[in-house]
Amino acid sequence: NFYPSDYHGYLSPTSKLTKFLISSNLKRRAALYKRLIGSGGDILDVGSADGAHFEALGRYGDWRFAGVEFNDEIAKKGRDNGYEIYTDTIESHDFAGRKFDIIIMNNLIEHVTDPARTVSRARDLLKDGGYIVGETPSTHSLDFRIFRSCWGGMHTPRHTFLFNPRSLTELFRRSDLQVKKINYPLDTSHWALSIQNSLQNGKFARTKIRQGRTFYYPLLLLALLPINLLQKIFRYTGTMQFVAQKIK
Repeated sequence: NFYPSDYHGYLSPTSKLTKFLISSNLKRRAALYKRLIGSGGDILDVGSADGAHFEALGRYGDWRFAGVEFNDEIAKKGRDNGYEIYTDTIESHDFAGRKFDIIIMNNLIEHVTDPARTVSRARDLLKDGGYIVGETPSTHSLDFRIFRSCWGGMHTPRHTFLFNPRSLTELFRRSDLQVKKINYPLDTSHWALSIQNSLQNGKFARTKIRQGRTFYYPLLLLALLPINLLQKIFRYTGTMQFVAQKIK
């Protein structure tokens, strides 16, 4: 019930700024995949929605994409568009011995009910030397310390576990995966959501919300970039990107 078909993660962006930011983010992710495995290979996206981003990523490499998505309506939409999307979870789906070079967990690990089980299952599905890549909110951040219960990364009730770089590294270590890199990206979404949450929590500044966002949300994304840049320099951002490798 927490993930209806009009959940904002399933919907296409409406503002030009958000579309631009998403496009830039996909280009950056594709560059990472190419550095890790070259221009070809098998990639599994966990929580893939309808897989619409596979087409954009495919412009940068000849990768073979598959996805798992537990909302059947959204997964079926992807299948109808020709994408290999399974209605299931990574923990329960039978991949019939198939292995992957990369398993994507973008904004996923904070949503599951047993992160250790999810990561362990992903490791089993990796080829030797394969990678789990993704991003997740980080509580080791200035915005978390300021906003706390109104912090955008809380996303109650959908976020069940929150991590910092230390606890995330330990999670992967316990599944015999080595964290090769943690990056601290330019991403002002948690700042923007934190301010939106704080204003919506008040009595006099509430406004209509569409797809979980107010009309001023895109403006906040842009206005908060200078603060986010300083956070990036000091490795203190509200989002962290990770690369973990299965060691042979």
